[in-house]
Amino acid sequence: MDYIEFIRNKEIIEDMDEFGTNFVISITSEKNGYIQIIDYDKINSVSKDISGDIFLVKVQGQFVTEKSVLFKIMFTEDIEIDKVSIEKLRDAIIIGDKRSDLQDFDFSIQKIVEIALRAISPGINDPNTAIHCMKIVGILLGKLADINGIYAKEIDDKKSSNVYYEIISFREELNSSFIQIIHYGQQDISVMISILKSIKFISNNASDDNKEHILDFVNYIWEKIERNDYVKYDLDILAKEKAEILSELN
Repeated sequence: MDYIEFIRNKEIIEDMDEFGTNFVISITSEKNGYIQIIDYDKINSVSKDISGDIFLVKVQGQFVTEKSVLFKIMFTEDIEIDKVSIEKLRDAIIIGDKRSDLQDFDFSIQKIVEIALRAISPGINDPNTAIHCMKIVGILLGKLADINGIYAKEIDDKKSSNVYYEIISFREELNSSFIQIIHYGQQDISVMISILKSIKFISNNASDDNKEHILDFVNYIWEKIERNDYVKYDLDILAKEKAEILSELN
């Protein structure tokens, strides 16, 4: 299942204030490990049997412990939920010792980042592979850049209750996708140019809020650049790339 396509078919919720103060029941994990698969159909099926709104507060790939909260169910009155429904919700989350790329958007990006890191290591020194990886990361993050919200709401007018799925944080993805590459590749001008070009591509379709995150990150990169002893020619190239990003953000 394509994560971005799944999210786009939902109503995006940007502010939790609209839910007010409700009675909340939290359902915790009973296992330690990574969330590998989420059975959305099963969660929707459970929502038909209860009167509360179901919030899945974790995303694919996250590591959870036996005490981590997986779901929060909000009710308008103080009622209990039957144990069968609780177990069905727990069973909808497949937890394992390793991450899986079946539904894990972040994991797919991190595998590409790992390839890039190996490519720029001193023993391999293959910046062209790293540059190609940065292009792929830019394409993937570009798909996430215009999604601005904290939850995706399942749209079903036939049900009295709703299901909400936590959305992957664009800001966190942006940081985790580039920080290590910047740290280990900042001495290579071609790698740094490829990072800025990738971010420029991401900026093309970014929401206003995500543009703010991109701007903060570009400023962070520039601080790194200014601390390095680049020659003027290289600095001019990097400055041009930065200016083009800023133009996209305006």
